[in-house]
Amino acid sequence: MTNVSTSHPSNIPYLELVKEGRKISFRRDCFGEIIVRRKVNDGDWETLIERTRSPFVDTDPFPPGTTLTYSVELELDNEKKQYELDARL
Repeated sequence: MTNVSTSHPSNIPYLELVKEGRKISFRRDCFGEIIVRRKVNDGDWETLIERTRSPFVDTDPFPPGTTLTYSVELELDNEKKQYELDARL
């Protein structure tokens, strides 16, 4: 069973499971530096990409039962914001 959290205001950003992996989308008008980090189960945070645009797809394979937490830092309406998204594969 796969659980995906999309409970952020206006669904920014949101996480979808796609054939290629996990797709993280956010409004295209998010300017400035955008950083995506990932934590696997209870591990340490790892920076996946900086200065990306929507959408970003994490294609790394993981076995069923893995819990992934993504941290997305972005600038929206001249404010820096941080969101966390969870997925259990």
